[in-house]
Amino acid sequence: MTRLPILRRLALAICLLLVLVGCGRPEINRDRWLRMSSAEKRLTISSLRGREVAIVRKGGAVGPTHPLSDDVYVALVDRAYRAGDQRTVTAIWGHLRN
Repeated sequence: MTRLPILRRLALAICLLLVLVGCGRPEINRDRWLRMSSAEKRLTISSLRGREVAIVRKGGAVGPTHPLSDDVYVALVDRAYRAGDQRTVTAIWGHLRN
């Protein structure tokens, strides 16, 4: 078995680091939300709901706490931002529980 040269190992490590950073979930702030189309906003809310469903199915929570439609939650986040809220969408989502 041959040993990889140092530069090749370094390149491999950098590639792996870029993949890990690229797979991270970006936080959506107020400015980014306001620039998003309605379809992108619905997709964002849908992904937050999907994350919640996965946690519930793994036994990490009692049950779904966001039973309303995605469009309702998009409107609620929009309303929060119009009222001057500066938190991320994820933080607002966490306070929209029924």
